[in-house]
Amino acid sequence: MEREAAVGKKVWESQRLLDHTEEMDSAPFVDELLRDRASRSLEHVFRLLALMLPREPLEIAFRGLHAGDQNLRGVALEYLESVLPGRVRKTLWPYLEDHRPAGGSQRSADKIMASLVQSHHSIELDLAALRKKLGSGPPPATPKAT
Repeated sequence: MEREAAVGKKVWESQRLLDHTEEMDSAPFVDELLRDRASRSLEHVFRLLALMLPREPLEIAFRGLHAGDQNLRGVALEYLESVLPGRVRKTLWPYLEDHRPAGGSQRSADKIMASLVQSHHSIELDLAALRKKLGSGPPPATPKAT
């Protein structure tokens, strides 16, 4: 994960658009709106992270990073800050555009995860509003891992 995050911002930005011929099953973290907002590199890093971290909160955090509401985005960032290993977090953080005030969270990891899970519905509503605004339509079904 560190190697993927360390390739440099130019490489990340060059992979902005996903190939529309990819099958949705191969991209469980993204729907059409997120395809337009997420870089392929960030998606790849999150897929790697899903191999070592709980998938559901990680997927919520990924979606929260793309929310238009800065509070929802902040909850996603706070979760990632609490679960990512220090070296991975340090390498990945410049790509996440964290504009929150410095100081870090005073909440426990359990409370942060609970807040993230509680924010899931709000994140989905925020993304739906963005879809509507952009004329993207409803998201395709996201397959669940077994």
